[in-house]
Amino acid sequence: MLYASMLNITLSRVRLHIEGRWSVTGSVFRQTRRSIMDNVSVDFDIESDADPNLIAATLRNATNGCHAESALRDPTPVSETVRLNGDAFDVDAYPATTVQRA
Repeated sequence: MLYASMLNITLSRVRLHIEGRWSVTGSVFRQTRRSIMDNVSVDFDIESDADPNLIAATLRNATNGCHAESALRDPTPVSETVRLNGDAFDVDAYPATTVQRA
């Protein structure tokens, strides 16, 4: 772990299990499809002789420094640019209606 080496501690063994649960609602054909992240659980199993205060500091830094976890914890603006055949394309110019397979 980057933060363990920065704090000069040794982690003999680290196992990490991350599990995400989400649900999907809506219809592809009505253009109402929505994916919702319900929760994420992270389970650490650490073996180390290091000072528990330094282990806690390492975990706090790892959690606070994780880009993915930050994006999940705090609302993150998402901007999109779409080009169709090389030209700017405004999706909102085409209102959502029920569509059929091509």
